[in-house]
Amino acid sequence: MNIHKQLTTFAAIGVLNTAVDITIYTLLIWLTVPLLLAVIMSTTTGMICSYLLNRRFIFKTDHQPIVQFIGTTLTGLWVLQPTVIWLLVQLLGITSTFGLSMAKLAATSISLMWNFVWYRIVFRGTKKKHLRRRVFSWLRQLGSNQRPIG
Repeated sequence: MNIHKQLTTFAAIGVLNTAVDITIYTLLIWLTVPLLLAVIMSTTTGMICSYLLNRRFIFKTDHQPIVQFIGTTLTGLWVLQPTVIWLLVQLLGITSTFGLSMAKLAATSISLMWNFVWYRIVFRGTKKKHLRRRVFSWLRQLGSNQRPIG
């Protein structure tokens, strides 16, 4: 599958996951569940849906990198999203359910970008050794472009 079709399918699945996530999040906030718990519960549901759909329809693989997928997703969902939501609440003084839902949507956008990049690596089975070589090669190129002092 080419990158354009992958992105389109990823976006469609992302819309579905986001709808599930935000619906559960909003319902939990309405039920006065504490903010952090609401984020964790809603994102966990979205993560399960995301894993099943991405593995089946986007990356079409029998390779089941569940540990790497969970690590990537949890970083996006449980570190990036709560941090962005907390920053927006603090900076903008958000208190309404609608405002909290909009903060969640902004945070979701950031974690979706994070997820797509890392899912491509995880589902393709990119070996860590190969990835390290690319990173070190890039760092060497940066170092060789420096001008001598003096």
